[in-house]
Amino acid sequence: MKQLTALLLLCLLSLAPASVQAQDPLRVLGTGENQEATRALAQAFEAKHSGVTVEVPDSIGSGGGIKALQKGKTDLARTGRPLKDSEKPGLTEVLFGKTAVVFVTHPSVTGVTNLTTAQIAGIYTGAITNWKEVGGPDNKIYPTSREVGDSARIVLEAAMPGFKDLKLISKEFFSSPEAVKGVEDNAFTIGYVSMASAHGHALNILKIDGKDPAPKTDGTVDYPYLVPFYLVHTDTLIPLAKDFIDFAHSPEGASILLANGAIPAK
Repeated sequence: MKQLTALLLLCLLSLAPASVQAQDPLRVLGTGENQEATRALAQAFEAKHSGVTVEVPDSIGSGGGIKALQKGKTDLARTGRPLKDSEKPGLTEVLFGKTAVVFVTHPSVTGVTNLTTAQIAGIYTGAITNWKEVGGPDNKIYPTSREVGDSARIVLEAAMPGFKDLKLISKEFFSSPEAVKGVEDNAFTIGYVSMASAHGHALNILKIDGKDPAPKTDGTVDYPYLVPFYLVHTDTLIPLAKDFIDFAHSPEGASILLANGAIPAK
């Protein structure tokens, strides 16, 4: 009788639904320009999907994210620029937002809320060396920059008159988080980063030629220097990655982007 009972129990267990297996984390590697905005999206996405984990590691750059995707080391790549022609085979980019490339200063730089493009050129070529020359305190200016090929630098070189031809006199940083920390930790410093990466940090965000880089409540901005946010995938897009892309384009995703200094894609 005991053997029969055990056999019946085994049969019932075999007919019961299989327990839900924990999914592998969704990995999203790439640029620092949209790192914090993507992390905010990931946190909200996890809250809506029990058992799901979305990993958004520290920046390895747009190019690094694309290479990781091509090698199968990430499910999605996050980039701050369009794909190059050499990167396009087998990959698809999906625009999910954009943000301003802003010039920021350490809080010690008082009295400066706006710079002209001519003043920026002067600072970054060494023609202007003291903050008092642009309405600030009597102290030396310490400019910081980004490496050649960086997304924010690409935007400025393409859109700011004369910036591409400047021989920059500045310390270079190789990721957005490093660039933000470099300005945040050093008095009388200026640098340029994405608005989304500067969000939540103790930095002065400047207007350029009187134009405000902050998004308006309707999600538009009257500012010419914008870096795009892309999620890139291979032809074999897994369902969870598609769900995350769809979430980034949802009304909730748009609200999260706006709250983190970014402008959602229409």
